[in-house]
Formats: sequence, structure tokens, C-alpha cells
Amino acid sequence: QQWQDVPARAPAAAAAGAGSRMDPRWMRAGLVFKASNSTWNECINKRLFGLPQNQWKRVSNIVTGETALFLFNVQSNMLLGLFVAERPPAMNIDPEAWKGAVRSRDGNSPFPAQVEVKHVVKFKPLDIAKVEHLLVWHSNGATFDLQLDGESTAGIIQIMQQNG
Repeated sequence: QQWQDVPARAPAAAAAGAGSRMDPRWMRAGLVFKASNSTWNECINKRLFGLPQNQWKRVSNIVTGETALFLFNVQSNMLLGLFVAERPPAMNIDPEAWKGAVRSRDGNSPFPAQVEVKHVVKFKPLDIAKVEHLLVWHSNGATFDLQLDGESTAGIIQIMQQNG
């Protein structure tokens, strides 16, 4: 898909005047949400992404329509995008979410730091290996930081766009 298919909400687009369209350069930052094979479909079907409670600070910084969101399948190593928040994130938007797939200590959702998403550009899933150079890897070499800066976000979107 092309960027002109998606209405813009970002301030840079608004400043450009009426009729402007979304462009990856206007995404201020990004956040990657993780899913497993057992939680993937629920994320997609409910249009809801979540992280553990200790990740609330990251999720709470999502700006509706301005933060690029991605969904990463930890088992297939595939990254899906491009999503944006439909409304501001909140704790336990759906307290029942993912309970069938993952246990939680308190009986609520195991991933209570939640955001409702819209799939604004339906790129083909992308193998994480194609963008691993844009990620900040932890010292264990097996995991990466879920928070993306503007440059990494734009780079991932560009590679997704080239991939189709």
C-alpha cells in the first residue's frame, strides 16, 4: 500500500494543511508489542495490544495517531505493521484479554498495559532479521528494546514498504 491511502493525524501533517496524508517521517517514535502463536489472533481480532504491567510507562507514552505500533510474533519472528492507537492507552481496557492463553497472578489480563489499535497500512509480515540492524539489542543478544526512536521507526516502515 501507499501512504497516500491513509488519512494523517500527525501534527506535521496537520501543519501541512487540509488533505495532507500520513507519511512515515511524521511518526515520532514506535513501540513493538510481542505476541505468541497463542495470543496473536486475539491481538488481531480484538484490535488490542498489551504488555505486562511493568511496561505501562512505555505504553502510556503512545500518542494517538503519531506513534507507530508493530506486532512481533516471538515464535515465527515475523513483524506486522503498521498500526496506530485508536485512542489513548489505558490499564485493563479488556481485563479478560489473553487470559485463555497466559496465566496471571491476579486473575486479570496478563498484559494489562493496553491500547486499542487500527491497522492503517497492511504491509506483508516481515522477518525480524530484515530490520534487526535498526533495533537496540539487550546484552543477552536474544531480546531487543521494544521502544523505537524516530529514526528506527522510519527505517522499519521504509523496509516494510519496500517488502510490500
